[in-house]
Amino acid sequence: GCIACLVVDIDRLQALNDARGQSAGDRALREIAARIESQVRASDSAARLASDTFVVLMPATDARQAAPLAKRILAAVRSAPVDAGSGAAWDLRVSIGIAGCQPAPGVDRKALSDQLLADSMAALHRAKQAGGDRYEILES
Repeated sequence: GCIACLVVDIDRLQALNDARGQSAGDRALREIAARIESQVRASDSAARLASDTFVVLMPATDARQAAPLAKRILAAVRSAPVDAGSGAAWDLRVSIGIAGCQPAPGVDRKALSDQLLADSMAALHRAKQAGGDRYEILES
């Protein structure tokens, strides 16, 4: 069936790293990861894709149906500043790109997942260009 992919990227994490150091950035990353995971259904899988980017795969879900999860993740991140250590509270936001696909019979799984990720990254780029702290959906 259909599968949706969300790519979640932390906005302006570099500013935190520059201001407070790498360990503060790492603490913030772990905190954001926990907030993302707290919103994800048991049937979904979340993983870290790059240093400040996470991916969530939602089986039996199309791109539009993934929007409520994106909204919950945005709200969870906005809900409170993250503890960057040494008493520093840091307000972080995330940008989210969403894509979904309907696997056609005989389509190579690898090609499908590559396309899904590429589409999600393109949607993420749009969310970033629009200023972050939002989600964008790339309709397939």
